[in-house]
Amino acid sequence: RLGFPKENERDSDADSRQSRSYCAESRCFDRRSSSRPPCTPERQTHFFLGTILMAKRERMSSVDTAWLRMDTPTNLMIIVGVLMFSSPVDFARLKRTLEFRLLHYGRFRQRVVHDAAGAWWELDQNFDIDSHVLRVSLPGKGGKSELEAYVAGQISQSLDLGKPLWQFQLVENYHGGAAVVARFHHCIADGIALMGGLHSLTDSSRDAPAEGA
Repeated sequence: RLGFPKENERDSDADSRQSRSYCAESRCFDRRSSSRPPCTPERQTHFFLGTILMAKRERMSSVDTAWLRMDTPTNLMIIVGVLMFSSPVDFARLKRTLEFRLLHYGRFRQRVVHDAAGAWWELDQNFDIDSHVLRVSLPGKGGKSELEAYVAGQISQSLDLGKPLWQFQLVENYHGGAAVVARFHHCIADGIALMGGLHSLTDSSRDAPAEGA
C-alpha cells in the first residue's frame, strides 16, 4: 500500500486518524488496484495542501516500522528494479513524468523522522526532485555485463535517510538505448505495491503526449 497505514489499524491519537483519512483520499496503489491516478497540477495542489499540510506528520505503521528497523549497512531493506529500453529516454521528460505521476502520492515527498514514540512520516520541506532523479553512464561498451555490475554496486548503497527514501537513475548509454534503475526503501511499500506504482508511470501508446504538454 505504498507505506500507508492499513485502515483497520486503530490508534488513538489524532495523527493516526489523519493518516487513515490521508490514505483514503490518496487512492494509493494496493494489490487490488493498479489504475493510474489523475495527474493534473490542480489535483496535485489540492492533494498536498488539503491533506499533507494538514497532517504535518503521520505515524508509521508497525509493519513498515519493522522493515525500517531491519535495515542495516550490511542488510539493506531496499527494493531495486531495472527497466530497459531499446531507444534513448529523454531525461527531462522522465523527470516531468515522475513529478506529475509519482509525486501524486504524498509518501514520495515525505522523509522518516524518529522520536521516543517511534517512527513517523514527515513532509520534507526542502524536497528537491533533482536529489532523487539522476543521470549516469556505464563504462566500456555499456552492455549487459556493465549494467549488471553497476546495479550490483547500487544494491549495496544506502539511501539518504534525511530525504524521502527513493531514487531513479537514468542510464543513458545502455546497449544503444537506455535503462532506468529504480530504488525504494521497503518501508514505503512492498514489491507488489510498487509494481502498481511503476505501472502508473507508463502509457499504452508510444506516441502519448508528454506530461504538461
